Amino acid sequence: MSRLTDLIDRSTQAIDFFKGRSNALLKKYVIDLNAAGSKEINLAGNFIYAIDGTDSMANIDVRFSRNDADVDAYNLVKSLGVTHPFDKLYLSWSAQASKTLTLWIGNLAPDLLSVIDNRSNVASDVLLTAILAQLTGTVTAGNFGTVQVLAAAGGTIIRPALATRKSLIIQNLPENTGNLYLGYANTVSATICFVCLAPGQSWSCDDYLGDVYGIQTVNLDRAAYGEAI
Repeated sequence: MSRLTDLIDRSTQAIDFFKGRSNALLKKYVIDLNAAGSKEINLAGNFIYAIDGTDSMANIDVRFSRNDADVDAYNLVKSLGVTHPFDKLYLSWSAQASKTLTLWIGNLAPDLLSVIDNRSNVASDVLLTAILAQLTGTVTAGNFGTVQVLAAAGGTIIRPALATRKSLIIQNLPENTGNLYLGYANTVSATICFVCLAPGQSWSCDDYLGDVYGIQTVNLDRAAYGEAI
């Protein structure tokens, strides 16, 4: 009961203290990090929180009350905060192209501030949706056909990169007489490849979205491909 009484008493005192006080504020600052800079904030308080940012790498350094070599700087990134008393804040940052960081700075009663953050759940939903889309079968018409593959240096691009690709299969046609070498760039050769397909053999994948090149040992032998999208 004493803990409950103490909590009620502190909350009541905090509410009474806040009544009519213009300096009892939760302030928001959006810091433009595009060019290196610094900012002095003349606000007494005891917590600073980086509520949002362009990405997880956007960051600033903060010093409490003093801005000299004897005072350590604390680095803040999105979703990181510090509770510490201060009578002013000194912010500094390096140049971070096209980035911003949004700060909440408050004073006097951080126990009255509650932050509800569901961003991780939203991010997880987006990620799970993307994974499910990749794993789920499709009835969308895909790309399929055959292509003549050069025996010359550089070979032939059999399938270009495709962000919506769900699976890919490539076959060295059975009627061919030479081997088909596959690679991820036009440097593909008999010694620079990730697979060698004899006539009638095939290769498939469901986790690669980039270019696939091929080079034949017999010029203009054909490769068949099928691509689900």
